[in-house]
Amino acid sequence: DALDTSAALGSGETATTSTTGVGFGFTRAIAKVEARLPGRIRFSWSGSVGQDTTGLKRRDPGSPDLSLDLSVFLFGERLDLVWTPTDHLRTNLGLDLGAFTISATAQLPLPPGFGEIPGPGFAPQIFNLDASIIALGTGAFVDQKVELGPVELTGGLRVDHFRYGEVSTALVQPRGVVRFALSPSFTIKLASG
Repeated sequence: DALDTSAALGSGETATTSTTGVGFGFTRAIAKVEARLPGRIRFSWSGSVGQDTTGLKRRDPGSPDLSLDLSVFLFGERLDLVWTPTDHLRTNLGLDLGAFTISATAQLPLPPGFGEIPGPGFAPQIFNLDASIIALGTGAFVDQKVELGPVELTGGLRVDHFRYGEVSTALVQPRGVVRFALSPSFTIKLASG
């Protein structure tokens, strides 16, 4: 999607153009594969890859140019393995992988100091940015569900590792859910993690 409000200013020898535009774009390719394996095992893989773009530009006579271009490349994968040995037990194992790169370029005029009024010969300082950041995330999880009549208990654990630029951190996240079916259409659920 794009919006461009460029317009001619003035006429004759002094005519010029004012330009203001903004644009957004995205592209995705998404795939999923599911398979049933022997021993009441279900396997699934899903993945996506794509790019998001955002752009902004402004050009007015007598003013410094303003521009911002942001591009994000995304990549994600998920593997799930579900084993249901009986109708009352289910084990779920999985792995997540996500990555994206952010590239940004910008040209922005810096305002004068707070409370200052620029003089007639004001030449603004221009801030230029050209940056790129890579972010990665991996996660593994397991949960076990047990059905005991109207009560269903699920306990799980998820371990994640995130890296954003130079920052790296790991998280361990235990989880639990209790469901109690009061009737076929009404269930009470208590969850924590």
